[in-house]
Parts: sequence; structure tokens; C-alpha cells
Amino acid sequence: MAIERAKNKVPTHEGRKPLSENEWMERVRALADEKFLSMKPVKVTQEFDAPQFAEEFIALVERCNTPDLASLKIMCQGTKTKADGTPMVNKDGSPKTGWVPFRA
Repeated sequence: MAIERAKNKVPTHEGRKPLSENEWMERVRALADEKFLSMKPVKVTQEFDAPQFAEEFIALVERCNTPDLASLKIMCQGTKTKADGTPMVNKDGSPKTGWVPFRA
């Protein structure tokens, strides 16, 4: 997804001089790397019943070498915490819940 967005943003010319295919792809990859690091994580599958099913899915994606699905991780519903480890709270004092990384 980041590569597709970068292809639309990177011009094929520098001034009046057209870029070669290799130069253009280098610039596309550089911009895609920047975009990938700043992109918000998105949900790619339906929720699995157990973590082992998610691990099997991740192994399958890695074997298929799918460039659109990189840096996959298992998430679960849980209490959100601040950087120092204290739980985040809502206005009413109850703990905030949301998607957090799964820890076995």
C-alpha cells in the first residue's frame, strides 16, 4: 500500500530531464519506506478465535512473500497503558480498553 501511494507521489521527471526507471524506483522505495513507518496500523483479517490461528496466518503470509502485508503482529483487546506502564483512564475513572499487542 505504501509503494502504491509513493508511485503516485514521485514524479517521473526532474525538471525537464526524465528519470530512468531505476532512479525513479529508488525514489519510490525511499518514499515508501518513509510512508510505511508513519502509517497507522490497519486490521487485515477478521478476528481469530485463538492466537495460534493468527500465528499460522502470519507464517503463511511470510511464506507467500506478500509485500502489502509486512510487520504483522497479533493484537488483542486489553487495557491501554501509558509509556510508564500506568493504565489510561476515561473521564469517569474506568480503564480505557482498546487494541494492544498480544503477550503470551
